[in-house]
This record gives sequence, structure tokens and C-alpha cells, in this order.
Amino acid sequence: MTTSKYSTTAETAAHFSVSNATIMAMMKTGEIPIGTYGRFGRVFRYDIEKIEAHILTIGVKEDEPVSPAMDEDPVQSEIDFSDGDEAETPDAKGEPA
Repeated sequence: MTTSKYSTTAETAAHFSVSNATIMAMMKTGEIPIGTYGRFGRVFRYDIEKIEAHILTIGVKEDEPVSPAMDEDPVQSEIDFSDGDEAETPDAKGEPA
């Protein structure tokens, strides 16, 4: 990490363990708010301390899962892959049931 207060896109991405493209997308969606970065010509510089402060203030609601997948059993699936004709489904030996 650089000793400067402002970091490059690559340094910021490395700090948060995401890609450069993710940092740019987070800027567009407002997850990295205006005022935490600046544009100098074609180069962006980020104030990581302000970004971290913003992340801490928004937090995660206690009743809201971090990821929808966290509440679901990864083995279970709600997608029905059968074609509706169970007679044609092969058994464990590969023969039609």
C-alpha cells in the first residue's frame, strides 16, 4: 500500500480484495460514494479511510442475510430438472425404470 492518503484503483481493489472492475462498478452504483474518490484526468484516486468509514456506517441489518445463498441449503434445489416422464428416467444401473 502506498504512503499517500489517496490510492490508485489497483491499490484500492487489493485493499478490499476485489477486482479493479468491481471498484469501478461500486463507484457507478454509489457503493463507493462521491467524496471518497477524485478523478485527475483519466486517473482515479481513492481515500480508503473514507470508504471504510462509509462501509461501517451502512452496515448490514441483523435480519437481512449477507447473501441470499446463505439461507439456502446448497444441496437442495427448487429447480425441477425432470421432464415429467418418470418412466424414461434411468435407474442407478443406467437402465430405464
